[in-house]
Amino acid sequence: MEKNRYDMILDLIPDGILAVDREGNITDLNLAARRILGIPEERQTAGTPVREVMDVSGFVRLRDGQRASLSERVPLADSSRVMEYTYLCDREKSIFLCLIREVTQLCVRQELQEKGRQRAIELADAMNEKHLRLVQDIAGLLGEDAAEMQVALSELKRAVLSDGEKQDA
Repeated sequence: MEKNRYDMILDLIPDGILAVDREGNITDLNLAARRILGIPEERQTAGTPVREVMDVSGFVRLRDGQRASLSERVPLADSSRVMEYTYLCDREKSIFLCLIREVTQLCVRQELQEKGRQRAIELADAMNEKHLRLVQDIAGLLGEDAAEMQVALSELKRAVLSDGEKQDA
C-alpha cells in the first residue's frame, strides 16, 4: 500500500507519535513510534489495543481526568534508556496522542550537572572550613576577626547555588 502525504510527513518526525481512539485502540503511529516500541513496520496496528504495545496508564489518566495533557519520564525496565511520554487529547474529537521521545542523554547530562553542582558546593564548604581555621589562626596572631572571610566564602557558596538553580529553570 502506498503511503499518503500525511503518513510520509509523520514518518519524518524523529519522535514517536501514537494516536489512540477513546476505546484505547491504535489509530495511527509513525515509524519512530514503531522503532521505539519495537513494532515491526509490516505489522498491522490499526485497531490493535494500545495495551499490547505499551503501558496505558497515561492514556487512562488523561481520558478520565480534566487535563488536556500530561508528561512523564519513564526508565525502561529492560535497558538503561529513559523515555518521555507526553499525552495530549481533544475529548470533543476523541483524539488521544502520545508523543514518545528518548531523553536518556538529557537525563545523563542533567545528572552530571547536578553532581558537578554538588561537588562545587562541597568544595566551597571545605574551602570555607579550611580558610576559616587558617584565618582564625592568623587573626589570633594579629588580633583580627575572621568574620569577613567567612561571609565572603558563604557568598561564594550562595552564588554557586543560585547559578545551579538558574540552570535548572
